Amino acid sequence: MNHLDLRNLRRRAACGFSLVEVLVALALGTWAFLSIGGLLVVASRTVRAGRSHSVALSIARGVLEELNGGGFDSAWERLDLDGSTASARVDSRTNPWAARWQGALDASLRDARAEIELRSLSPVASAPLRDAAEMVVAVTVHWSDGARPRRLRIATVRT
Repeated sequence: MNHLDLRNLRRRAACGFSLVEVLVALALGTWAFLSIGGLLVVASRTVRAGRSHSVALSIARGVLEELNGGGFDSAWERLDLDGSTASARVDSRTNPWAARWQGALDASLRDARAEIELRSLSPVASAPLRDAAEMVVAVTVHWSDGARPRRLRIATVRT
């Protein structure tokens, strides 16, 4: 390598990056930032959905625990039912006892309601709740997560 080539090489190194190198670097940087931004949007939605499910589960467990807190007969009596049917279903928007939970649902979830179901597990088909030795107590929370309807259901068997 001669003296002239070294001078050109030093001059080029002192000038900085070429326009093509700068454009390639900007394109890669933009792509990386957009990718990270997309991940942040997905992560935000996932956190929001997880929070909604946690709130729904907490409210459903509260309803179930309160229903299971009394005696066997108290489950249908609290819901203003007479126990003469094999199953019954009430809604938190219409039943006076269940309506106590509607405020918590409205404050935490969009378009939310709870549904409480009691069902006899008697070996005799259509045995009324008051004659059953066991019954299923289920709480289902319905809500909207944007355009998608959501539902969470928990149940227990009372003996």
